[in-house]
Amino acid sequence: MSFLSKLFLSYLSNVSNKRSKYVNDMKVIDFLSKRIRELRKEKNLTQEDLVDKAEIGIAQLKRIENGTVNTSVSSVYRIATALNITVTELFEGI
Repeated sequence: MSFLSKLFLSYLSNVSNKRSKYVNDMKVIDFLSKRIRELRKEKNLTQEDLVDKAEIGIAQLKRIENGTVNTSVSSVYRIATALNITVTELFEGI
């Protein structure tokens, strides 16, 4: 196998790994967005109630619940605390 062939195969492998990571990230983001919305509604909280308790912005919560942002660990912790659950409980079922 030529050097160029090896280089090209290495490139393809890299692209495939990055795509796989992206797909897995999107699954986690999608799961988390649905889970937060579900728990918020179970506790009869509005988005405004939750942002007040979690001390995050309303725009941030909307992006999280819509699955359009890969949020910080800090925000996840604040949301879990505001929902009176642990971060582990937040990720149950993933």
